[in-house]
Amino acid sequence: MTQRSSLTSPADLIEVGSPTRLLPGEDEGAYDALRQALLADLAPSTPYQKILAENLVDLEWEATRYRDFRDNLLIVSARNTALQLIDGDEDSWEFEPSEEALHHAASIFGPDGKVKTASISVLEQAGTSVGELLAGAYASEAKTLDHLALHIAEIEARRRRLLDDYERLKARRAKSVPDAEILGDHDD
Repeated sequence: MTQRSSLTSPADLIEVGSPTRLLPGEDEGAYDALRQALLADLAPSTPYQKILAENLVDLEWEATRYRDFRDNLLIVSARNTALQLIDGDEDSWEFEPSEEALHHAASIFGPDGKVKTASISVLEQAGTSVGELLAGAYASEAKTLDHLALHIAEIEARRRRLLDDYERLKARRAKSVPDAEILGDHDD
């Protein structure tokens, strides 16, 4: 048995947004802001334009998500290395970092500039820099980072194709509207 849609008219389709596909920890407010900004910019006026515009929103969000994955992967890898370097126990199989090492490793990539500076100083005393940490993280995660980069490139290519389709659809729609006839004032 086929399930029928509860949508009754094309106008209903325009009001239906794509379901928010957020992963745990993603910011619904950021998604909604992106969605509203893109829909305002694209200004879809037909149900099909609305569907394509929603797909563009989803692709933008997906690209943002994968960039965040990439950045977080580098930070986690670098933070783990920083823990071992700061605690001086990088070769132990049963490594349990001290609270101080945990604090400094987290602070290196945290938002508080003053604490970050102090933690970077501790890292430098351990014999390395943030740049070296990130380079090591990049090297150790290269295979996964390459996979993410390919996925981001694929998303961007899909987005460009979809945007081209969307713009052609809008242009075709604009051409199909006949020119308006301007009528003079008639005070008869």
